[in-house]
Amino acid sequence: MKAPVAYFTLNKTGNILELNHAAAELLKMPIQTFKYTSIFPYLEEKSKKKFTKFFKQVFNSDQIEYGEIIFKSIQDESIFANLSAVTYYDEESGEKLVRCNVIDISQIKQFEEEIITQNKLLASENRMKTLFTESGVMMLIINPDTGQIEDANPAACDFYGYSADKFKSLNISDLNIMPENEIKKEIENTRKIGKKHFNFQHRLANGEIRDMEVYCAAIQFAEQRKLFSIIHDNTERVKAEKENQKINTELSNAFEELYAANDELRVNNLLIENERKQFLSLLDSIPENIYVSDIKINEIIFANNHLKKSIGRNITGELCHQAIQNDAKVCSFCPINHIINSDEPYFREFYNAHLNKHYFIMDRKIKWTDQRDVHFQLAVDITERKKAEEKLIQINHRLETSMRSGDMAWWKMELPSGSIKFNPNKALMLGRNPEDFTHYRQFMDLLHPDDYEPAMQAMLKLINGELDVYKTQYRIKTIEDKYIWFFDSGIITSKKNGKTLVTGIVRNINHQKIAEQKIEDIIEKTPIAIIVSSGVEQVNEYIIPEFTRLLGYTIEDLPNIAEWWDKAYSDKKNQKKINDEWTKIVQKAIETKSDTEPIETIARAKNDTLKHIKWGFISTDIQN
Repeated sequence: MKAPVAYFTLNKTGNILELNHAAAELLKMPIQTFKYTSIFPYLEEKSKKKFTKFFKQVFNSDQIEYGEIIFKSIQDESIFANLSAVTYYDEESGEKLVRCNVIDISQIKQFEEEIITQNKLLASENRMKTLFTESGVMMLIINPDTGQIEDANPAACDFYGYSADKFKSLNISDLNIMPENEIKKEIENTRKIGKKHFNFQHRLANGEIRDMEVYCAAIQFAEQRKLFSIIHDNTERVKAEKENQKINTELSNAFEELYAANDELRVNNLLIENERKQFLSLLDSIPENIYVSDIKINEIIFANNHLKKSIGRNITGELCHQAIQNDAKVCSFCPINHIINSDEPYFREFYNAHLNKHYFIMDRKIKWTDQRDVHFQLAVDITERKKAEEKLIQINHRLETSMRSGDMAWWKMELPSGSIKFNPNKALMLGRNPEDFTHYRQFMDLLHPDDYEPAMQAMLKLINGELDVYKTQYRIKTIEDKYIWFFDSGIITSKKNGKTLVTGIVRNINHQKIAEQKIEDIIEKTPIAIIVSSGVEQVNEYIIPEFTRLLGYTIEDLPNIAEWWDKAYSDKKNQKKINDEWTKIVQKAIETKSDTEPIETIARAKNDTLKHIKWGFISTDIQN
């Protein structure tokens, strides 16, 4: 019966975690003595350093490593052993372990010593024959020159299925499935460089192929050198190692797939978060009041920067009726009743007594970034427009009609396809059917020829990264073949998978344009010399003809107010005197919140004549 191969399992510190009875019997100690103890006390002193080096080599390798070590039994006997060791990953403990198979070669060592002294001790030959015959380990004696098998012990005969006589008629190449020339090379390696350990595949008498571990030694028999081979069947171990390697590979692949899935999930989450931030950034960039509240409890979950400035604080977390209306009770006109069961927007005009402002408001139910239904409100400040309506009665009816129907709409455009989605009001403001528009060019084809190219260039600069915000004004044709003015703005809200999403808002500013033109017409005809300037630097926007007729200066002569001072009052001393007087007048106007009192001076005209003039300034609060 074939003796089992001894083995033990070590962790990275060299502690014994597992061993079989064959390993315990090898060292002649009870099996329980070894478990969880260090391997080093069972090594001879001269082998400890060698084993440490071998162990490190094994632990840092993914291959099977071989070595020869001397153990020490409890009776202090030296036990020569060949080791074959390999690392593997233990899932239960979560650490890398080393499995060592141990083959006692003390008999080989003993044979070698006895054969060396066989000429002196003839009895050793009988002893060797007895050991060869009675050992349960498979042994062969081979002629190194020819490869002929000269003897096989009973254990080998039993395993391979050949009789002793049949074995003696065989060559080692009849067992070893390697090419004959390679077998000769390995025999030569044993003879010349002392190679002792091999892994071969042998064919049995029944044709079965088995994985064999072979230990060889070149020994002297009488006057001849022979190869003495000890053979172990490693088929099950090799099979187990391959299976273990397959499992480890599958586990490794599974972990890699898991890591890849986690990375993909992380990237997707980042993209979602980035889109959320871009959406909130878009809302923050809109110069109108916007807030989002929980549709059930009225708690504000988002307020844009413009609304925070209007209220004077961050109102996130407050109830909308308290923060926006300064009312402890839910508003009787609460728009949620209009939108909770509808996907359509609800438009209205409203005077907010708390803020003392008029608003055009759009309320709508939308899905928020956390996928819950929320109340979205966009409130456009129309207070100034209301004031303008009082001054421009002739266009009041048209403005009221425009505001009742709503004068703004959102839109989305996907590039490169050019497909669009938009609020129906964008088409309805033109008197057109929203279903007629699926591509941006269908709107662009309606633009006034003079406005087409500037509008396209503004959009291209946004797409190319030259602008952060797309802003343009253009004239667009209605169903009645008339042109009305739109103010259009947008930003890039998404870039992924080769697609760019642009989102924006369009407003009907036709009434504003009409009003501006009428004001310009009035100014053009006024007999008063007027300069229109803007900004902290007081850049001159317009000089009416009467100013040029009176003083001769054009907009090219006076690009800003500073040029007026230098040209009209070239004497620096006189200029300072007038400037100081003017500064006092302006300071008084600021303190009393009134217009400046006119100042009388002598100013130099463009033709160097002196003119007695009375002048001042009025702030219009007009914003483009």
